[in-house]
Amino acid sequence: MRLRNRQLHGAKFRRQHPIGQYIVDFFCLEAHLVVEFDGGWHAEDLRRSRDEHRTVYIQGQGYRVLCFWNNEVTADVTGVLQRIAEPLFFRSLTWRFAPRLLKFARRRLLCSLRARTRSASIPMGRGNHMRCLS
Repeated sequence: MRLRNRQLHGAKFRRQHPIGQYIVDFFCLEAHLVVEFDGGWHAEDLRRSRDEHRTVYIQGQGYRVLCFWNNEVTADVTGVLQRIAEPLFFRSLTWRFAPRLLKFARRRLLCSLRARTRSASIPMGRGNHMRCLS
């Protein structure tokens, strides 16, 4: 499993994508996700403060930022891919079930509104009940 060709939960990743004045390593527009792979030179104080400013700016644009060290990627590729896949998995679940949830919520809202208006105007008797849980 890799980040290219929609192999990771069907998400499209762009490589070296600009966001404002910064260029991020990997970018997924659908999931609002940025993935950064940093080498050892990012551990220096000056570079670390620049990276923190970059992360704050990108998060301020509405993206989630995941950062990994290069040695972490080489040592445990599977673990890194699993951590990248977590937000993608929940995004795919949300998109898959969102229409059903909206339909259910809309039905419940309409049923409650109808029940309020009917209870105020029509006394509930035999045959005047509503079927709201269908």
